[in-house]
Amino acid sequence: MRNATRLLVAVLMSLIIMPFTARAQVRISAVGVGSGQDPISSGISAFARFETLDSTKYGELVFQQEQAWITFGPALKGKIKGFVNASVGHFQGEAWVGPYAVFSVPLATVAGKELSLGTLQWPVFFLTGEPRDWKTANDGVRNPENLKIGYLGLISVTWGPVTVSHGWLNFMDDPWNKLPGASLTIPITGEVTTTSSFTWDSNAGRALLFMGASWSPRRGLGSDVGWRRGLARPRRFSF
Repeated sequence: MRNATRLLVAVLMSLIIMPFTARAQVRISAVGVGSGQDPISSGISAFARFETLDSTKYGELVFQQEQAWITFGPALKGKIKGFVNASVGHFQGEAWVGPYAVFSVPLATVAGKELSLGTLQWPVFFLTGEPRDWKTANDGVRNPENLKIGYLGLISVTWGPVTVSHGWLNFMDDPWNKLPGASLTIPITGEVTTTSSFTWDSNAGRALLFMGASWSPRRGLGSDVGWRRGLARPRRFSF
């Protein structure tokens, strides 16, 4: 089953990427590592963000201890910034797919820093069954839903380096979870930043703490290379 899941994920990744990148060239816009917990990660994680040279398409590749995923799709560059991506991945040996959308709109400039409103919407559909910790044999709870679905929604307000957010997570047979939180992003150099975040897990009644660092090369990496030439509880709030 595990090998079949990996094969399915690999095929789905190819189907997502190839239509967008058959003639496009891409560059790496950021890479990063982090550790801790937040609504979509647990333990050590690493990511790479990439975009086409004309900045019309955007994607992410993420690896974590029990999961990995890739997203790719159109980017928005007007007053409303963000992207609408297709996403595919696996979590605890089970494959999933779903749309992944992030939007941000500036509201005002306060004390010389931009104030903006943002949202993230990410429903996913598990194709091969429930993840290991949520299988009825392991958690003793029968999922009443016919579709094996996970959903993460988030609304945020950002002012300069500070973001305050409120999220909602509905995952398998777990009850809805409210996830208020905040994060602070601090530039170390012109290309390196650190981010620390706090999220309150309402279901478990505890804090989730995460810290990471990212490097964003000013000119991007691989700008002359076409993508076609080469890609038991506590609960982990991820998919």
